[in-house]
Amino acid sequence: DRMEQHATLDLDGKGGFHLVHDLDHPDKVGQTVAKNDGDSAPRDKVAVAAQGMEAYALAGTVYVRPRYGKFVSRRPEPGELDRLRETAETILGDDLELLSPGLAVRDVGAGSVLGHATRKLELSLGEGATAGSDDEPRHAWRKTLKVSKLSGQVEVDAATGGPLAGKLDAEYSVPREGGQLVTHVVVTVASRSAAVLHAPDAIPSPHRPRPMIERNQLLQGLAPPAGTAAARQPQ
Repeated sequence: DRMEQHATLDLDGKGGFHLVHDLDHPDKVGQTVAKNDGDSAPRDKVAVAAQGMEAYALAGTVYVRPRYGKFVSRRPEPGELDRLRETAETILGDDLELLSPGLAVRDVGAGSVLGHATRKLELSLGEGATAGSDDEPRHAWRKTLKVSKLSGQVEVDAATGGPLAGKLDAEYSVPREGGQLVTHVVVTVASRSAAVLHAPDAIPSPHRPRPMIERNQLLQGLAPPAGTAAARQPQ
């Protein structure tokens, strides 16, 4: 099996950002047909394995689409912008947590990303690459996990430890009846500076203009009316 994730977060320094999150294999994306030469352009035909999402956050509006669909514009929901940013900020840490029994980390010096001082950490296969120790019942399978390959590098913010850029290439196996499941994991994360971000072409988010009227029509005789119709109901 192969699991591949790539996340890029472009920041304009004013609260706006552009997130691209791909969950597929580059070869699969190459099999899709673009309407023009832009790599992020809508596809006429998308391979089943091409998954992920793309989002812009600009001036109180969020533009979201599945890869490679049509952008839909709407007001962001409470906490949605933080959750979108966390998509790029947490996927690498989640995989490193899974592979921690086989992980060795070495500090290789200082760096800089987006004007933030960073520490560069080199990732490699450690000596204890045998089994995990997660006591969560639903993670019992992790105790049988064996890491056979691991390499990469991460740049973390020197002040907060948050990952700003990195790459992971690893392979692990889990015993299964009649054999074992071998999984190859590839993850890349990049935070970049964007001087100007432009809103993409988008359609308004679909909405129902008269949801309460439709609700009363559908439930007529089955439930009491709601909304203004309830106020007109004889007491």
